[in-house]
Amino acid sequence: MRLSSNFTLEELIATNTHIDNKPSNIQMSKLLYVATYLLQPIANKFGKIKIFSGYRSIEVNTFVKGASSSQHLEGEAVDFTLLDLVLSTSLEVKKQRMLEVFNWILLNSNIKFGQCILEMVGEKIWIHISLPRINKVNQQALTYDGVEYKAY
Repeated sequence: MRLSSNFTLEELIATNTHIDNKPSNIQMSKLLYVATYLLQPIANKFGKIKIFSGYRSIEVNTFVKGASSSQHLEGEAVDFTLLDLVLSTSLEVKKQRMLEVFNWILLNSNIKFGQCILEMVGEKIWIHISLPRINKVNQQALTYDGVEYKAY
């Protein structure tokens, strides 16, 4: 099912865990917002995006050791990179390009988000972005190095 010009429901619920990962109708509605208001503007600016993780069922989230309060559980968050960086061998190129995307989201995009986190763990680099949250800090920019989160 197409959610926006560049994104499908199947992309946002895909998992390599072989565990059932079917969202409810409410979670699918939230994924529509994620695709339309978070991902599509980024794809319009930077090109094709590779989704690493979108919606996660409780079982999938437990399997991947996700936080028990993760917005992924509600269909409100996604982890991604630029598709052209998936095959890139240069860690420095990946860092520079993802930092460019991260800074654009924060400074120039007008995207309303809950959290935007630039995550760099070993050779892996991705951005986590989520829908705005009720009664919590929004437009929260963080970095994560595999050990700790830091305000950006």
